[in-house]
Amino acid sequence: MNNERFEIEHSINGQIFTLIGTAAGKGISTETSSYQMVHYNPETGINYYRLKQIDYDGNYDYSEIVCIRNYLDTDISVYPNPVKEHMTINSSNILTNQQFLVYDATGRQMYLSSSRESDYAISINTSTLETGIYYIKLSSGNIRKMVKL
Repeated sequence: MNNERFEIEHSINGQIFTLIGTAAGKGISTETSSYQMVHYNPETGINYYRLKQIDYDGNYDYSEIVCIRNYLDTDISVYPNPVKEHMTINSSNILTNQQFLVYDATGRQMYLSSSRESDYAISINTSTLETGIYYIKLSSGNIRKMVKL
C-alpha cells in the first residue's frame, strides 16, 4: 500500500459528508494496523461515517458507509421513584427497539423488556421485586437508579 493518511467523514443524511478527523497512514506496509477516533459531538439519532484512504500520489478510495444510531443524548426519566407496583420509563425521543434491563444492587439481572418502534414510554411491573435499590440500563448505555419500596 501507498497509504499517506485516512480522513474520517461524518454525515447526518448519508449524502453530504464533512471531515471530522485524520489519521496518519503507515505508508508502504503489509501488516494489519489499527486506528481509532472518538466523535465527541455526534448527532442524536442516525449518524453516517466513512473513511477516505488517501495515497501519497493523491489517489483515494472510500470505505463503505457505516450507520450508527446515537441514543446517548436521549433524555430518560423513571417515575415514580421510589416505586411500589409499576414504574414508567419515559423519553423525549422515540425508544426504537431499546432493551430495558433491571439489575439489583449486586448486579443480578431481575427484569428484561424491549420497546417497539414507536414507544416514547414503557411501563414495567415492579410488584415482584424486593425492597431495595435497582438500576435500569438501556441498550443505548443510559443508566438510571430506582428505589423499590
